[in-house]
Amino acid sequence: MKKALYLILFSALAVSSQAQSLSIVTQDTVVEVNSTAVADYGFYIKIKNTSSEDLEVYVRRAYNSPTCAYDSTYFCWDFCYGTDVDNSIGYVNILAGDEKNDFSGHVYSPTTSATCMDSTRYVFYNGTNPSDSLSVWVHISAGPTMGTVDVQIAADKLYPNPARNYIT
Repeated sequence: MKKALYLILFSALAVSSQAQSLSIVTQDTVVEVNSTAVADYGFYIKIKNTSSEDLEVYVRRAYNSPTCAYDSTYFCWDFCYGTDVDNSIGYVNILAGDEKNDFSGHVYSPTTSATCMDSTRYVFYNGTNPSDSLSVWVHISAGPTMGTVDVQIAADKLYPNPARNYIT
């Protein structure tokens, strides 16, 4: 019985010592893209260090297989990385309990005029313990716009001026 109790206690301590130290504070979950014109659309993710230690946090693009809603991506963390780079070379230092909004991801819209959904995934991880990580999915929704709306603005003038020189 003692062995079982010690085994359970040891297992609980092992699980609690491996707790995730990163969490999402805020993020753009769906990016809406105009599929009729090429443009750069950005999204943002704010990360929090929930541990009691300072962390060197890296990021990698873990899933990037556009089918129709975007044709390429890049991301900025400690530096902006082009479409051909999936792992950040540098890190962002996040103090214990602190939040950082240094991440921005970007997608380029294609000119397909398609209406569809795609996804991309980024993983934020502790540089000293890569298994301590946070995976974040972002969905990209593409569709054509309804067109341009012409707005006619005319300046109105009041004549005769009822106030003359002073308003009381």
